[in-house]
Amino acid sequence: MAAIAKLGTGGSTASTLSAADKSAISSCTTTAQANNTASKANLGGGTGSAGNIAFVTNKVTTHACESAGQQIALATGGAAASDTDVNLLISNVGVLNANTDAAGITRKRDMGYARSLKEYLALRRARGTSGHFTAGELEIIESDAEDILLKIKAKTWTSLEVTKAFSKAAIVAQQLTNCLTEILIPEALARAQFLDDHLATTVYGTKSGITGQDFIFSNNGPMSRSLEAIKLYCKAVLSTEISPWNLDPKCLAVPWRGETITPKERKLRFGIISDNDGEWSVHPPIARGLAMAKKSLEAAGHEVFEWAPTDHPEIAHEMNSSFHTLGGAAILNLTEQHEEPVFGSMKEYEVTHKKGEGNLGPTKLREMITRRNAFQKAYMDRWNATAADGQVMDGIILPSSPWTAPRLGFTQKVFSVNFTGVWNLLDYPVCTFPVTFTDKDLDHARTSWTPLNEKDAALQADYDPEFYHGTPVTLQCVGRRLEDEKVLEMTGIIADALKQHL
Repeated sequence: MAAIAKLGTGGSTASTLSAADKSAISSCTTTAQANNTASKANLGGGTGSAGNIAFVTNKVTTHACESAGQQIALATGGAAASDTDVNLLISNVGVLNANTDAAGITRKRDMGYARSLKEYLALRRARGTSGHFTAGELEIIESDAEDILLKIKAKTWTSLEVTKAFSKAAIVAQQLTNCLTEILIPEALARAQFLDDHLATTVYGTKSGITGQDFIFSNNGPMSRSLEAIKLYCKAVLSTEISPWNLDPKCLAVPWRGETITPKERKLRFGIISDNDGEWSVHPPIARGLAMAKKSLEAAGHEVFEWAPTDHPEIAHEMNSSFHTLGGAAILNLTEQHEEPVFGSMKEYEVTHKKGEGNLGPTKLREMITRRNAFQKAYMDRWNATAADGQVMDGIILPSSPWTAPRLGFTQKVFSVNFTGVWNLLDYPVCTFPVTFTDKDLDHARTSWTPLNEKDAALQADYDPEFYHGTPVTLQCVGRRLEDEKVLEMTGIIADALKQHL
């Protein structure tokens, strides 16, 4: 510290630096630099030491001198070292003493900064130093989702063990930062035990849809806040390890493929349905979300052109009719047996059932299949025709629904699944994705506009910017049959464009 005192005064005092003083300064700085290098790794790994604190302090407070030679030359040249230069050496002495308080950091600013760093590093180390976790639990907490899934699958870990570890981590975090708002640990543990019990038994597959109904194939579509998690789900379900085609005769023997857009950097062609599907007009925030997607993709160099919803109302009508014929009768027989009233949105099923139109014979089934196949062939031909002016269309972007989140009870009066139902009948893969939120200052009600029909008029009349303010705007990306991997890749490209160009 005596050498530092001389250095801080500069001028004649600095010129009296002895060989021992210079040696002390050099030793201090050299050792500190080594500690600083190690501290970078320590900080990244979540461990802490006085070296950590010195490293961060150096990087924040030092601008000019990072070597002993520079510091000595500055002082012996007759100029007093700056606060930053002295702070560097004070911090370095702190490294050697392994105690910032003993290092002579007496100024309030330096003490406060060092202590705040200590507190931060203490939080980072809390799990490891609390004594509440076993080594196995710490390994679980520090693992990523994919590794955890693989170890549960291999029965290295159980769902209960994983849930307990993360529950304990959540409790520690709550004690330190008060970060939790809804604590459901008992329910989580019960669910984990259920999953472990289920995994221990033979799995025959998840039933979805109505048994024996092959007109529109049912599937289990994953939902997640992360596109990568959806990819992981699809990759796992369609892996050669599971080989679902050996368990389900309706499953095609096509394992999940890797990157399908080649070359990866090529520009894509998208069709977009930006206002209505021929029967339903979208609410204003949905229209704005479509415009945002189009603008972002074009800014990224992709082509976006208007795609006419040809046959969409007819395809949707065929789909809705098939639901009445193939599922309505089976459901309504049960509701009548137990005297259960039907929801308003299912009244059409009840009317169809009472008229006897829900009865299905071989002739009617054959006619339905013929119409479905004709729609599929016509849409395939339209898609192929987009290659006439160059590259074939890669995908279609359109609304997921005409509204953001329908008002409670409104779908009992006006109900539509047309924007998604078309792809059910055509058997095309789809991924929905978020774009923005309704903004009452941007999304004003339509004025100069002619409704397509009475239900369309009722739909638009329901729109209230104040009521719908803040509701999520979602769109969907559609690909051709069996292009599930490409659909997820295209969704990622759209999401990246929205992030980069808005």
